[in-house]
Amino acid sequence: MKNISSNPLPWLIGTLLALGGVAIDRLGPDLIGGSPRLVMLAGRIIAIIGLGVIMHGIRKRIQRDETASPDA
Repeated sequence: MKNISSNPLPWLIGTLLALGGVAIDRLGPDLIGGSPRLVMLAGRIIAIIGLGVIMHGIRKRIQRDETASPDA
């Protein structure tokens, strides 16, 4: 929990994007209409971007922790 509370913005944005992408992938073709493959592809891309945002936030936190602590 400490990891999330030290940098909550990437976790929040990434989680919302990932969940939104999955919702678009699953529900989009039925609700939106249009080309189902295109809507599903867009949802999957949005979900992957959300996971990338979370990974970027984790990488920045690890780099910040490495520079703050002296080498043993």
